[in-house]
Amino acid sequence: MISYHSLARENGENMEQFVADNFGIDLNIFSECFDGLYNNCPIEIKSCMNFIGDVHANSGYRCGRFTLTLKEHEYLIENNGIYIFIVQDTFRKRIKILRAKDIMYKKIVNWKQLFYSEDNNV
Repeated sequence: MISYHSLARENGENMEQFVADNFGIDLNIFSECFDGLYNNCPIEIKSCMNFIGDVHANSGYRCGRFTLTLKEHEYLIENNGIYIFIVQDTFRKRIKILRAKDIMYKKIVNWKQLFYSEDNNV
């Protein structure tokens, strides 16, 4: 049986490759604070599923969430870095690109709050 964490890691790696292939981002960077570079700008790619199964939710499902780390977030702010957020479902991908300085840090971010919030202070 595949664990949720290994599936999430695999999905994340697939989305990083999707971004590299479609936006020309160099992923051949070895940093614990960002995934790649675009025009010397550090890029952190975050992805989640639209909805995932959750036995604790009344409906049995909940919205996907992004996990941010404080170390990455601070590095991106100090270096004028960018987040690329991707929400996947069966038929499409939603993408939102934001400068790290425009996002108030929060460890766990519900994708709907991030995508539909006016001020990104999720």
